[in-house]
Amino acid sequence: MSSLLLGPLLGYERDSVYTVCFLTKKGVSCAEVCINGKKEAANFIKETVYGFFWRYEIKIEPKDYEQSFEYFILIDGKRALDSSKCFDLWRFYVPSLKEEPSIVYATCNGFSSSALKNSTPDIYALWRRMDEIHNKKHFHLMLMGGDQIYADELWDSHKLPTIKEWLELPMNERLVRRDTKKMNRELEAFYENLYITKWKAPNMSLMFASIPSAMMWDDHDIFDGWGSYPDEIQNSRVYKAIFRAARKYFELFQIRTLNNRSLFRKDRDHYSFCFEFCRYLVIGLDQRTNRKIDRVMNSNQWKEFIDILKNSDKKKTLLVMAGLPLVYRDFSFSEHLVDMTPWNEELTDDIKDQWRAKGHQGERLRMIMWLLKAQRERFDYNAKTVVLSGDVHIGALGVVNDKKNVYPIYKVHQVISSGIVHPPPTPIQWLGIKTITNDDTEYLNEEKSIEALMLKPVGSAKYLRTRNFSYMQWGSDDKLWVNWICEWGNDAEYPLE
Repeated sequence: MSSLLLGPLLGYERDSVYTVCFLTKKGVSCAEVCINGKKEAANFIKETVYGFFWRYEIKIEPKDYEQSFEYFILIDGKRALDSSKCFDLWRFYVPSLKEEPSIVYATCNGFSSSALKNSTPDIYALWRRMDEIHNKKHFHLMLMGGDQIYADELWDSHKLPTIKEWLELPMNERLVRRDTKKMNRELEAFYENLYITKWKAPNMSLMFASIPSAMMWDDHDIFDGWGSYPDEIQNSRVYKAIFRAARKYFELFQIRTLNNRSLFRKDRDHYSFCFEFCRYLVIGLDQRTNRKIDRVMNSNQWKEFIDILKNSDKKKTLLVMAGLPLVYRDFSFSEHLVDMTPWNEELTDDIKDQWRAKGHQGERLRMIMWLLKAQRERFDYNAKTVVLSGDVHIGALGVVNDKKNVYPIYKVHQVISSGIVHPPPTPIQWLGIKTITNDDTEYLNEEKSIEALMLKPVGSAKYLRTRNFSYMQWGSDDKLWVNWICEWGNDAEYPLE
């Protein structure tokens, strides 16, 4: 029995379209997907460094009952194992028109250093927990909000000889050094191999094949802090070559090609997407492709995002995937200290990357005001506006309250879920973070009627300093419940009203 190099990767797109994507070895002449006994050919997309990439799509309209679909993959007529070499048959569920779907959300699926990986005793514990819950309650959609892989090992001296050689140059020579064909080949092989090796763990691989997903990248999918370096570094030929390689495989394995029906646009200007799923409108905002120290999204992306907000169905609960938290602890004092010293690249991810960094404060306020407007328009329909974020390696809950009127108070909640694999800060690290930051209530207008603050989930401390993922589902009390599933069983929940 042959096995896939990567996948299958089950996806969801606009208009009730489900996709199955996978990577086979080279030389395969025919790949087919058989769903509930119906066999159809997958489309060959392109040859990569290591294999052939395939995409299959099927439109499944919801019915009055939950539908179950069982599928397998045939490679040149022979049934294929998944990339973990454990499974050759998968099942997924489509929610009925009447039931409330269950949506799972996760981020930070890797390690920023080999030391962290070596010190983590049960790397995939939460993927196994997700599998256990899915078997009982059926997750209908999985949203992944960034850092699905960690590419920071790019800088390890033994990985890429051309990058090692480049790093040994003085900075002024690095900035003008041109990328070479050999470097580009090494980079493409590196990123493709990263996905192949990191996504083959059995429980993770099974969930990618069993829960339809939609993914948006963050910095580690490229490398730590991408977009928050000085322009002269960010625009260097080698950095651009690294980005091209990272983008190629993000586009294949996470976006599932430019054929993805949910994308705002198809010209690679950015990869933001939007689709409706039951009573939800899901928007995934690409906040890396056009990121700079003084910009998160470019003018094209802003216009398209605002147009969607204006023209969307106001009866739909809005879920906005936005990478870094809009509401979180204030790092401005730390940024002031950094600005008083020479540039330190090690600090970019924690400080210059944050929404509350000086270069992003205006754009952050613009984002919050548009989301509040979206919530005002949804209030009468009991629809919510929720921001989904990660990055900070803890779980938490934030809220923006608009108290201009005595009643109603318009609320935009923010769910932080991070990370499903990456460990939380150590006690000493967390003490350091608390020392140089604060979580005081922030006022966003002159009248102090719009405030941003952190909330305390039920059953936990304000900050869940543990590995976690979350899921959302409307309850019989007509509230949207957020549940954090945490390592060691320290779960938490909160009803969004």
